[in-house]
This record gives sequence, structure tokens and C-alpha cells, in this order.
Amino acid sequence: MYILICSDALAFDDSKVSAVEVASSRLTLGRWPLYLGTRNRKHITTGDICLIYLAGCSDWSQHIVAVCEVGRKRAARSFEEIDSNELLTSAPSQILELEKISFLEPISIRALHGKLSFLVSRKWGSAFQGGCRRLSGDDAAILESLIVKKSHMAHPMS
Repeated sequence: MYILICSDALAFDDSKVSAVEVASSRLTLGRWPLYLGTRNRKHITTGDICLIYLAGCSDWSQHIVAVCEVGRKRAARSFEEIDSNELLTSAPSQILELEKISFLEPISIRALHGKLSFLVSRKWGSAFQGGCRRLSGDDAAILESLIVKKSHMAHPMS
């Protein structure tokens, strides 16, 4: 199980686009970009379960808001864009085609501080750098139990 991390993005007009808007657009398309610097990009494969985490400082930041399955991983085509061409984002090197996307009642990561093995430091924001985090078996089990409880809730990003 992996956590795909979505941050706020900058637009060409210097405005900030919230992570919730960026993630919502990607999930609507059913595609998620992996960049050359994305951590764990070589390990994610078809059938893997991914949680969508919103970083940044706007609505639903520091929350897991969706779960999905990787249907296919492929190389990005030349000049292929996933995000709006109004955003200042790099060209992806790979694309995850997502299936079985379920929106959750948001799960606060802050509330899980000290319960997940990678959230022990007081400065735990660094645990969500790099675009993707691989979960240990124990951490995956903790989050999976929360997801089962919250997976039948309404779309939180609408």
C-alpha cells in the first residue's frame, strides 16, 4: 500500500491552487502523474492500493481523502499533461491509471501522530515529502481499518 501525496500548486498567474483541486482533477481523470523525483515510483505496480493524501494548507490538508487501485502503470507520452496547463508542474515520467476510486470521509493524519511508525517526530511533515510513501504492514493495517469505517461516506471534495 502506498500514499500518493498531492500538494498545493502554483498557477502561471502566481495564484495558488489548492491540493484538493489538483487531486480532485486527477481523480476525475483517473490518472496520477509520477515525476522523475517521485519516491517509490519504480516500485508501484498494477494492483497496488494507493491512498490519496492532501498536503498544503487549504481545505482537507493533512488528510487522506480517497483510496484507489493502480489499474496500469505506463510511461508518459511526450508532452502529456495530467494537471491543468495553467499550473506550473513538470512533465511526468510515468502515469498511474487508477481504478476503483473511492472518496472517503477525510482521515486526519494529525490524529494518527504516534500511531503510525513514520509519524513519530514532532516535525512529521517531512514524512510526506517526495510525492509517494510506501506503508509498512502495520501502518497499512491501521489505515485499512479506518478506511473500512469511512469508505461509505459522501464525496468530501465536492
